[in-house]
Amino acid sequence: MTEGKFEKVQHSDTALYGSEKLLLCGFSDKAQALFTKVLQKADLSQVEKVWVNESQKKKKLIELLELSDNTGMGKSSALPRAIVV
Repeated sequence: MTEGKFEKVQHSDTALYGSEKLLLCGFSDKAQALFTKVLQKADLSQVEKVWVNESQKKKKLIELLELSDNTGMGKSSALPRAIVV
């Protein structure tokens, strides 16, 4: 996983199923605010966000996806940085 490649976030014509949601791990409270601004500039502010922290690290993916928008906002996370789209 250390040889990742940058891909520009953009809209696609390919249909995906389920709601649009980002699971965001490893963001400090200050980094959360900055990332939210980046999403606004990319015209993606409507995408729901869940800020995952240590208290949720044992939850299943489906449980995290069921959390409401901005769950965990303002709580710093020491988890490894990851974004699940």
